[in-house]
Amino acid sequence: MWTASLIQGFMMGASLIIAIGTQNAHIIKMGLQRQHVALSIGLCILCDVLLITLGVMGLGHFIQQHPVLLEITRWGGVIFLLWYAFNALKNACASQHALHVTGTQMMSKTTAIKIVLAVSLLNPHVYLDTVVLLGVLGAQQKSPLLFNIGAITASVVWFSLLGWSAQKLASYLNKPIMWRFIDAGIACMMLILAGILIFK
Repeated sequence: MWTASLIQGFMMGASLIIAIGTQNAHIIKMGLQRQHVALSIGLCILCDVLLITLGVMGLGHFIQQHPVLLEITRWGGVIFLLWYAFNALKNACASQHALHVTGTQMMSKTTAIKIVLAVSLLNPHVYLDTVVLLGVLGAQQKSPLLFNIGAITASVVWFSLLGWSAQKLASYLNKPIMWRFIDAGIACMMLILAGILIFK
């Protein structure tokens, strides 16, 4: 009975986290550039732990009960995703953009931390997934704690696998044209996510 909550937490957490979002896109890019990968993964996981736990503890239910907050989160997510898509498209089209995996200018640790926190905490779409959806589902379980642990485990497994895989693929993607496709693909996924929120 209690194991069901753990499994449901893992499955629901995985289904939401695996869907390409700004955190995933950033981890992929950092992994391909081989810059601050462990730091980026750790901060993404830490943010998920915080947000999922807050949601399961009641914040998700609170937001769900206030339509104005839901709408603010929804349209804030649309704006953020469109902004992210615009920047990705700009990078894909820029003729002088630094697209090489190796030789890319090294990012400082402070800058890396700021970017991870921005894509994790300034994106309202993340709150819809973690705080509202996982929070409300978790609060309804026989064991909210085990559901919470399951969802967090999914985050740990996915981000670790994503960062490791991106680093392994880096040597195969060390071509400017590949970076253009990557940025273009990221932009398309952000536009799709924004469209889902708009027509939800």
